[in-house]
Amino acid sequence: MATRHDERVPGVRALGHVTFGGATAWPSLVCAVAAALVGQGCDSDVPPRQEMPVIRDSAGVPITDNLDTFGEDALTWRVDSVPEMTIGADIQASSEHAFTYIAGALRLPGGGVVVADGGEDTVREYAPHGQYRAAWGRQGQGPGEFRDVSEIHKWRADSVAVWDMVANRLTVFDSEGRVGRTFTITEGRNLSLVGVLSGERLVFGRVTTFHLGVDAEAYGSGHRRERQVYEIRDGTGGAIALLGPYPHTEYFVRATSTSLSIGSIPYSRQVVAGIWRNLAVVGPNDTYELRAYAGDGSLRRVVRLARSPMETTDADRRAYVNDTREEDSQRADLPMASHLPMFDRVISDEAGHLWVRDYDKPGDDPVAWTVFDSAGRKVARSEMPDDLEVWEIGEDYVLASRVDGLGVHSLVVLSLQRGGEG
Repeated sequence: MATRHDERVPGVRALGHVTFGGATAWPSLVCAVAAALVGQGCDSDVPPRQEMPVIRDSAGVPITDNLDTFGEDALTWRVDSVPEMTIGADIQASSEHAFTYIAGALRLPGGGVVVADGGEDTVREYAPHGQYRAAWGRQGQGPGEFRDVSEIHKWRADSVAVWDMVANRLTVFDSEGRVGRTFTITEGRNLSLVGVLSGERLVFGRVTTFHLGVDAEAYGSGHRRERQVYEIRDGTGGAIALLGPYPHTEYFVRATSTSLSIGSIPYSRQVVAGIWRNLAVVGPNDTYELRAYAGDGSLRRVVRLARSPMETTDADRRAYVNDTREEDSQRADLPMASHLPMFDRVISDEAGHLWVRDYDKPGDDPVAWTVFDSAGRKVARSEMPDDLEVWEIGEDYVLASRVDGLGVHSLVVLSLQRGGEG
């Protein structure tokens, strides 16, 4: 029987504005107070003269409150704009080096990479310099075959887990592409694999489905918002815990006596989830708060950044219309979200830092990322082009995919330099 852990955690304040006292003027004093109260001092990976976070404990859950500023000595971790390696950018490339669309990518222990092609429903292996090696799996319904390659994640040791959303099936390959195990989750559909924790704990979300009444006129027009839960399951698909529910995707409904239509809302706010070391991280992007859960569903840490919400404007509407290439008349009467989302992506690097990308608003290029250490303290900022879909961040590289103006999908490896002066 799965246990349930929702956002109403005793002793943890609800989502909202966070007030800080004295943290900017006297960083050394803040460190001393934090050490005295919760046994947490100033770690060496926090840049000097940077506004120090306040770390406190609430009902056994550490809460890290960060200011949304960086001092003059703040670290900037630089990602090169010119890739060290590219696979698939040539429109005339061979079929082994062309992708329909990239659903995920991982670096293998020997330096090669595996890429999940969601259009061809296969996983391809490439050598460290991009030479094609082999295909793992193919379209089909048998062991090692796929109906829809949806996500790819690291499993324990050097193995790779591939999730098939249509078949509701997980397939685990070893580092040589041999099928190790496979299992199907029989209850429920539309599961998306967020990632894998140690102890063979799988974190799933459910793809949003809209719930509309049968009587369109009775249902009524207006703003709606779905709810989202995340599921933690064991290595055979068995349920362990539920996280949530969290407020998720916003949309707009127009209902009359004869019709019912649904429209997406520009700047829709939603819940964002990812993996941080061995924790599942979840947070609605209305506010800047992230909650980290262990493999048993227990809340282990809360990380906050004191960022004020920004109201949407007519300029935001025009930027959205221009970005989506729609006529102004089609969007003139469609309500937008009242405030802009604050972030839209979370990912852990190999060193255990949590990278959080600022919301990628139309016209923003590059997009800024905030980097937090293992205690949830912000330690660096970084920028990357907004066309990158980041799949993995290593010690000195970023593995990502992009789509060019012609619709060509490619995989890129970019160099990452940590610790440069900002």
